[in-house]
Amino acid sequence: MMSNKSNVTSVDPSKYIEPIPSKMRRVGVTLPSTDVTIEKEFYKYLPDSISLHFTRMPLDSVTEEGLEKMSESALDCARLIADMKPDLVVYACTSGTFIKGKAFDEKMKEKIELVTGVPVISMASAVIELLKETNMTKVATYAPYPPSICEKLRDYIQSFDIGICGNYSLGITDDNVSGNLTSENIARFVMDYNTTDSDGIFISCSNLEIIDQLNMLKRVLHKPVFSSNLAVIASILKYFDYPLQYEIFQCCLHENHPLIKKDSNYSRTN
Repeated sequence: MMSNKSNVTSVDPSKYIEPIPSKMRRVGVTLPSTDVTIEKEFYKYLPDSISLHFTRMPLDSVTEEGLEKMSESALDCARLIADMKPDLVVYACTSGTFIKGKAFDEKMKEKIELVTGVPVISMASAVIELLKETNMTKVATYAPYPPSICEKLRDYIQSFDIGICGNYSLGITDDNVSGNLTSENIARFVMDYNTTDSDGIFISCSNLEIIDQLNMLKRVLHKPVFSSNLAVIASILKYFDYPLQYEIFQCCLHENHPLIKKDSNYSRTN
């Protein structure tokens, strides 16, 4: 009769363990539990040499109360993502990072940096960074949020001395509804309410899948246009010293911009 017990053979693992390739970079991303878009757009527009790792923060509703509740879980989520030793962490919720203003956003980044031990990009700060690169001075904003959250977006952008000359709200508090909007309908929303006074367009919300429409909007509206996710993608690439592909960023940056390299070619294979 065979024994139920068998000897365990201990094997030295050293010959099977290889160091992480020197060119591989790990990005930890904390995102709202309802978001269905960030992963898709990050995987599509960031290179294979940047590995992406996600953890989720519970979001009940896109309201001040819901966003504040979500921010309370951000540090616990950051501790979880820190376990996989990222090189960079992204706090990936636009409204969650601008809702309490610039000082709160900076303080939250500092807290996450302390917990993770690595630099942190917040979505709101990435948006301001790209707004400055585009030299927009009078921006029109388009968002799925309710009006009260759009007012906070306006206040946040204006706190950096950037003017707002159009602030358009779809009034949606259920982020699942925002995530189900097609890129074509989001583009139609922007075109239907285009204002000639603006010198640029910002489409806010990480859960809006719109990058594939941005070049078309630039051609039709004759002004630079970008989205929350494109802004963070730009910040990640800059952090790791990647040039920005003109094919992707022509929607908001001219071909001779110092961050653009026309012959750069990187993509994900899956």
